[in-house]
Amino acid sequence: MNKAVIKSIIVTFLFLLVISIGGAISSIAGINSKITLFIAYLILFVILVIWINRKKYWDYYGFSTGKIKDKRNIYIYIPLFLIALLPLIVGFSTDLKIGDIIYILFFMALVAFVEETIFRGIILKLLQKKSNLFAILGTSLLFSIPHILNALNGKEISQTILQISFALVIGIILAILIIKTNSIITVIIYHFINNTITSVTSSNVDASMSLYLNLAVFLIALIYMIYLYSLIIPKNSRSE
Repeated sequence: MNKAVIKSIIVTFLFLLVISIGGAISSIAGINSKITLFIAYLILFVILVIWINRKKYWDYYGFSTGKIKDKRNIYIYIPLFLIALLPLIVGFSTDLKIGDIIYILFFMALVAFVEETIFRGIILKLLQKKSNLFAILGTSLLFSIPHILNALNGKEISQTILQISFALVIGIILAILIIKTNSIITVIIYHFINNTITSVTSSNVDASMSLYLNLAVFLIALIYMIYLYSLIIPKNSRSE
């Protein structure tokens, strides 16, 4: 069990290290961070695909339909995608060019695959050796670390606290969904849609409007998390 925790921390550290190196190279060499971060995630993507393919862990990490074919499991995803689509209320950014959109689509696809495979694939399976509850909370805490570092980048305290809290709550939601459906695919799709929409929506929004919108999204996520928790934890608090 201790080895599983240590391995989970090491995997998280290596993920952060690769991303940090990408950012450092950008600063030192004067290269656009979009390029270095894209390369960093691309390297992680290639490593993960090669490793999982060699180990034949695709099904083990949830790259299958699992129980998702059950209509009841399809319906539980509705609030998740509502959370992802809600920011569209503010409208799209008018500053984006075709090249920007293409970059966003490819980059966010890499981010979604890499982060979900690491946190809701590898780390979740490691921590499930103790219990599902431990795995859910553990992966969510580790997943929130990079978001904490990102949120502390000169933002208002209210926005920072909200962003960190949302990362923790959404981490719990995604972990529960994967345990319940045994499928990581839909979660990757959500991650891609959520990040893409966040990147293409207008940034010229009143600060109070932005705060209220983020608060609404967080409250929906919180209620959704409690609902999912009620579905899985009392019945299956420990992994089989």
